[in-house]
Amino acid sequence: MGFLSSIRQAFSRSRQGPLRVGLIGTGVAAERIHVPTLRKLGTKFEIAGCCSSSHEGARQFASEHGIARAYRDMDQLIQDPSIEVVVAAVPIPLNVMVVEKVLKAKKHLLIEKPIATSPRDARALADLAQRSTTVSMVAENVLYWPVLDAVKTRLENNFIGSPSLVVWNSVQHVSQATLPEWRTQPSYPYGYLLESGIHLISALRYLFGPIRVVGAHTETLFPGLGQGDFMNVTLANDSNLRIAITFLRTPFEQSVSDNRCTIIGSEGKIIFSSNRYLIRALDTERDISLPGDLGYQEEYEDLYRAIREGGTPRSTMERACEDLELLWDALTWTEKNSSEGQL
Repeated sequence: MGFLSSIRQAFSRSRQGPLRVGLIGTGVAAERIHVPTLRKLGTKFEIAGCCSSSHEGARQFASEHGIARAYRDMDQLIQDPSIEVVVAAVPIPLNVMVVEKVLKAKKHLLIEKPIATSPRDARALADLAQRSTTVSMVAENVLYWPVLDAVKTRLENNFIGSPSLVVWNSVQHVSQATLPEWRTQPSYPYGYLLESGIHLISALRYLFGPIRVVGAHTETLFPGLGQGDFMNVTLANDSNLRIAITFLRTPFEQSVSDNRCTIIGSEGKIIFSSNRYLIRALDTERDISLPGDLGYQEEYEDLYRAIREGGTPRSTMERACEDLELLWDALTWTEKNSSEGQL
C-alpha cells in the first residue's frame, strides 16, 4: 500500500457507517443511474443531499427522491463537513471547476466522463488527483462491464489464439428533443464523439493495452446533435493488431441501434456486447449472457473499496486522461494530417 493510500484508508476509517454522498447535478444521469445505484448500495452509501443549477430545482429533486437536504449551490454542498463523497454529473465543461473545488476541500469524488473537454485540462486534473489524499474516480461504467472481464480472461488464456482484427460498430439513436443545450455549444467540442466515443477507447485499452491511432475520419452529419456524430477510426498495437471503429449517433427513431465488438483471432472469434458474448473457437461454440446493470453497481463497489480499504480503483483519473488523449488523437487526426501535408 502506497503512502497516499494509507492516508486515505486512515482518513476513511475515522467514521463508520455508510459514506455520506452529496450529488452535484440533478439531470438524467443522476436520476436514472446514480440515485438508483446508490439506493441499491444503501448499507455502503447514503445520499445526504443534492444541488443543481438552481436551488428550486435541487429542492424539487430532493423532494421527488427522498433526499434530506437541497443545498443552495455546489460550494455549500462541498464545504459541508458531513459530506464525505461528492458525485458530480454536470455539463462536462464544468468538470475542471468541480474537480478543483472538491479536491481542495479534501472530499472523495466520482465524476462523470469524459474527464474534461481537452487533453490539457485532463492532464491537469489527473496530476491534481495524483497529489490528493482522497479517492478520485471517473464514472466510466464500461470498464466494469462483467462481459469485459470475461472477454479479457479468454484473450489472456489464448482461447481464440492470437487476435489480429477487432471491429467495433456503435450506432445509436439520440433524441434531439431532449438534448441539453450545453451539448451543442462551442465549449463542448466534438459532441457525442467525445462523450460516447470515450467508452470504446476505454474498453479497448483495457482489453489490449497500449494502442495508437493510425487513421481517422470524423464528421458532423446531424448538426442538431452537436459538433460530432460520425467517426471511423483505425488503431493498432505493436503486435500488428488492427482495430476498426465505426461510430454513429442519429436522430432517427427508426435507426437500428447496435453496439457490438468482434475480435478475430488465429483460432476463433469472440463477439460481445454490453452483457453477452459469443465464442467460436475450433469445435467450441458458446453463447453466454451475464447478469448485471452495465457496470454501475460494481463501479460504486470499487469506489467504496478504494475509500474504506485503501488501494487504487480501476477507473482512475490518470486512466481517464490517457483515454482522452488517445481519443483526441483520433478526433483531430484529419486536421493535423492535412496541416502537415500543406507544409
